[in-house]
This record gives sequence, C-alpha cells and structure tokens, in this order.
Amino acid sequence: MMGHQQDYMSRHYPESRFGGFTDIDGTIAFYTRIHALLAPSALVLDVGCGRGAYGEDPVGVRRALRIFKGKCRRVIGIDVDPRAAENPFLDAFHAMNGSHWPVEDASVDLLVCDSVLEHVEQPEPFFQECRRTLKPGGYLCIRTSNALSYISLLARLIPNRFHAAVLDRALATRRKTEDIFPTVYRCNTRGRLRPLRVWLRG
Repeated sequence: MMGHQQDYMSRHYPESRFGGFTDIDGTIAFYTRIHALLAPSALVLDVGCGRGAYGEDPVGVRRALRIFKGKCRRVIGIDVDPRAAENPFLDAFHAMNGSHWPVEDASVDLLVCDSVLEHVEQPEPFFQECRRTLKPGGYLCIRTSNALSYISLLARLIPNRFHAAVLDRALATRRKTEDIFPTVYRCNTRGRLRPLRVWLRG
C-alpha cells in the first residue's frame, strides 16, 4: 500500500519527493499558522489532544509542527478518551467528563481544536467553554471538515466502525482503530456555525 501511495504522490505531487509533503498539505498550513501565533509565554490548550499519534508521522517537518511542548510555557491537553493521558507531548492532561472543561477561566492564550468539531454532539456548550477558557485577545484555532465536502458525505454513508479501514485505503492515513471516533457533523457548515458565534462574543 505504501509503495502505491508513494507512486501516486510522486506522479501527481512531484514536490513531495523533497521532504515527503505536498504544497497543499493542510496539516502543514494549519500548524504553520498556529506557530505564527505561538509565544514562549503562551499557555496552549489542546482540545481533543488524543494520545499523540502524530509523533509517529514519518514526515519530520509535519511532525515537528504538531508538537508545541518546549516551544511555549505550558501545553494542557483535554480529551474524552482517557488513553490521551499517554500523550508525551503534553505538560498536563485532564479527562473531559461532561460539558464543563477542567480548565480555569480566562487562562488560555492559544486554544487548538484539530479534527474535533465533527465529533461534537452539543455545539453550544462547546463554544461556550472556548470563550470561558480563552484570555481576552486569545486565539481559537479550529480545523475541521465541511459537512458538505465529498469526504464528509462519504463518511456519513459508511458506518463508523468501518472508518479506520476506509481511511487507510483511501488516504493511506495508517490511523489506528482506537484513534477513530464517531462523527455527527452538528456544526460543520457555515449555516450551522453562524448562530454559534454568539457564544464566542458573549
């Protein structure tokens, strides 16, 4: 599978031969933007931090961009999955239990939420917690799939239990089953996000 994927990448994205990534790599674009906002004094909150599987990324540049520990004052991770406590790239981990996050009010300089919104069942309290925990002038950095994109539409046609296998075949993600969570797409279109902005404004 990897050989076929490498052939595909070399053929359609020849620049990937130099560093292993393409010019349209969304992960590199997203985390480069975050690093532009990152300060040595910042407290970073990684919502849905996971177990740190990105540390296994074979592309060194992309792997380094995903890791904030050592580049800022502190990295706190929160997740509904208790296995995220194994994440070696956090300074502290807190399990999420219910809609209230175990994070102090107005304490976060930079809140990162990568590929999490599609799993959020209750958007209103989620965005309320974003606002509560962020400092005035803090940054909320979100990356998620649009519910109307072809990948999201396909995902909704396939039972969640098959998502890991399909992603491996289609995208060569090599994601493990334990890193795949059910998707609900409750706030993944502009129309659904627009009324939620009130929770960020207060």
